[in-house]
Amino acid sequence: MLSDPSATDLHPAGGLAGLIRPDGAEQLALLASIIDELDYGLLVVRHDGRLVHANHAGRQHCADPRGALTLQPPQTVQVRHPDNQPELARALGQAARLRLRRMQIVRAHV
Repeated sequence: MLSDPSATDLHPAGGLAGLIRPDGAEQLALLASIIDELDYGLLVVRHDGRLVHANHAGRQHCADPRGALTLQPPQTVQVRHPDNQPELARALGQAARLRLRRMQIVRAHV
């Protein structure tokens, strides 16, 4: 159910494409709320390790002492176990160098 009465003029393609507004703020808020509902942790990280966005599960992972990643001030993603540092550094460096957008699976050491 849409709470915005003006959103009834959906795009012919249907779906979320019909909710696009010129300023983009509503789409970003909607996308953030959808991503937050995912059961998997999602962290969007810049090449320098700075956190751009994290969903609820991603923040929980970083707060869990058993998690592989942690957030350190000022909102920087870091590994908990030193053995994971080369993997994170390689993924961030490669993404920056090649302008890649990629999902990196990081497993916690137990």
